Amino acid sequence: IAYDPGVVMGYDAELTFLSLAMAIVATWAAVACAAFLPGIAAYLSGGLLFCIGVASMHFTGMTAIDFPGSIESSVGHVFAAIALGGVLATLAYAVALNGEYTIGRKYGATGLLTLGVVALHFTAMGGVRVIPGAETLDATLLMSPSVMVVTIATTSISLLTTGIAAAYFAMLAERKAAAGTADFRRLVLGVSDYAIYMLDLDGKVSNWNAGAERLKGYTANEIVGRDSSTFYSEADCAEGLPKTALDIARTEGKFVAEGWRYRKDGSAFWAHVNIEPIYDDAGELIGFAKITKDNTQLKEDADRIALVSRNLDVALENMSQGICLFDKDENLLLANGNYSAIFGFPQEFASVGRTYHDIIQQGYLSKLSDPVVARTRATEHYERAMKIIRSGGGSNVQKLSDGRSIQTVYNPIKEGGWVATVEDITQRLQSEEKIAFMAQHDGLTGLPN
Repeated sequence: IAYDPGVVMGYDAELTFLSLAMAIVATWAAVACAAFLPGIAAYLSGGLLFCIGVASMHFTGMTAIDFPGSIESSVGHVFAAIALGGVLATLAYAVALNGEYTIGRKYGATGLLTLGVVALHFTAMGGVRVIPGAETLDATLLMSPSVMVVTIATTSISLLTTGIAAAYFAMLAERKAAAGTADFRRLVLGVSDYAIYMLDLDGKVSNWNAGAERLKGYTANEIVGRDSSTFYSEADCAEGLPKTALDIARTEGKFVAEGWRYRKDGSAFWAHVNIEPIYDDAGELIGFAKITKDNTQLKEDADRIALVSRNLDVALENMSQGICLFDKDENLLLANGNYSAIFGFPQEFASVGRTYHDIIQQGYLSKLSDPVVARTRATEHYERAMKIIRSGGGSNVQKLSDGRSIQTVYNPIKEGGWVATVEDITQRLQSEEKIAFMAQHDGLTGLPN
């Protein structure tokens, strides 16, 4: 632009702005490919597209120069310029995208990219030959160098400002996201009650937190890279349980189970395990998140409760009396088999959740043919029983139609509700009557004493 050949010279406006547009579009395309393509394809496509954009801008811009004469370029210089620019731009993207992103890499990539642009430009200019001509140009039809400088500078600064603003907001968003990720990572790594770690697609441990080290005894250096089957028993491994767990997590979205797992020292613990697949932004499976909690104490407590419950069931079922427990709302909570057997009811009669009044009423309805009489008798029975319960407990004796005598003892409990114990006392009453009769009559004649 600063060169003054001493003749009328200008620039074709359409070609000039076309060259600028080519550079902008190619640069954005290069950045997009570098951001979204994986591995070597990212920096190869990014570098080549950037080089194509710069070369298109350069050679289209040279074509836009209008003066009395013509410009010829050496084919060798053209290919050399594009090759230099392409190699250096590709190297720049490779430096920027490979490894951890540091200040050194940032400035190194910037330097290589700048060197690529400069090398392309000066190599191409080195092969330019200007051939003067005799024709004259109308200066009013051309864009003067000064106007072109102002126009392109204004356009470029505007675009550059927009790009810088967008990059600034993107940087702020990235920093915020990175801060959130760092906080979450610190949280996960600092949790000590749960073993939280990741497995790769082959089931090998890829990271490790403090909770995992405390629970399983391995340090990160010892376990990262080893197969997760390390934590399973030989029997589980022989059955393929580690692989099955990952397959279920992959196909169903989650794997949840409990079982014995093993620490570094060989000791076992009862683990609650949750495995979920992890996907990248493109929806590709990249591994699994695994959370393990030591539930050994919970299992021991549950086993003790189960044992007590089994013993209680055995004791209740082997009692000669019938027993049932009602809550404060008169709902049945527990009953043994003898409760129904004493009254001749089916075992499912005294089902958990039925109210005391309903049980009494259904009992009378099953024994009496007249439903009106049955309901009346049931209400009287219910009211007598509730009066005993509200007065602090006691007992009553009911004479059944088959001649048996059934005694029910009511014991209220502090939380509300009561325990009812039912016993067939027919033989006891008969024995007591016989003893009383014998005490008052002669044993041989049966006559009163």
